[in-house]
Amino acid sequence: MPDNLIIRNFNDAIFVFNPKNRKFLFAEGTISNVVPMFLKYPDKQIDESYLHSISSPYKVKAKEDIELVRKNICDFLHGSNDKENLSLENTLSDEIIETPTQRLLAYAIKRWQIINASIELNYNCNLQCQCCYVGSFNKNCLQRYELQTIAKQLKKAGAVFILFTGGEILLRKDIFEIMNDFSRLGFVLEAKSNGILLTRSAIDKFASLNLLNLQISIYDIEDRYSVFTERHYKFNHLAENIKLAVKQEIPVSLSVLVGKHNVNDLDKYHDVLQRTGVVEIFYSPYIHYSSTQRSRKGKTISPFKKRDG
Repeated sequence: MPDNLIIRNFNDAIFVFNPKNRKFLFAEGTISNVVPMFLKYPDKQIDESYLHSISSPYKVKAKEDIELVRKNICDFLHGSNDKENLSLENTLSDEIIETPTQRLLAYAIKRWQIINASIELNYNCNLQCQCCYVGSFNKNCLQRYELQTIAKQLKKAGAVFILFTGGEILLRKDIFEIMNDFSRLGFVLEAKSNGILLTRSAIDKFASLNLLNLQISIYDIEDRYSVFTERHYKFNHLAENIKLAVKQEIPVSLSVLVGKHNVNDLDKYHDVLQRTGVVEIFYSPYIHYSSTQRSRKGKTISPFKKRDG
């Protein structure tokens, strides 16, 4: 069995992530029993002794189904499957309905199984966006040893996906040590950042982590002072680093915050952002909420929008 596979065995199901090709595999029920064997021995052939508990009329069909599972796992391991991210149940059906992650989610909901967690690494940030839900930009945060304990607890609970967010995660000097701690325990990692502090070194380290997604928040598409972030927004520097991350095959997505400052320029935003090479570009509305909830500078903030880095 390849050492880099991320595997979660549940009572009657198995979920596998291959960081090499970023493909998922999910099997539930009887089929899940043969998956570990084929992950370890993908070329193994099933003999009659393995089918001894199956009544004669069904042995031929069972053998065909198991062989189909084996071929699917071989494709999964080598990244040669033309059918993107299929679940094993669906390969045995004429109609493909769901992806492995959708099947896992349905399984988790049905059984109250924890599969993902978001970890706020800090409350400090290099920007001060009007939409930010963080009331005080202090430097208090969980220490690395505390996060290591949490990681072990989440692994024991069956969690698969870990999203690192903040504050701005790149303000933590031990960010990559922390992420490596979780990686070594076998989690699928994602991260959110405003991207302004990205460097070539940071991009190299993100690339080594085999992230499922690096989401970068976008607040402007020009180099200028931003009233929204209350800082000089270095978009050109950010755009070059995004291109470098894409070149290193990091799965980057861009999250554009939409508000009065840019709602009439979204076509221009899309044209500019597409030139970075990123395929996944999302637009999230900022709701200006009139209430007594205020930022520390007395400006109205939205209680509905969580900070994206």
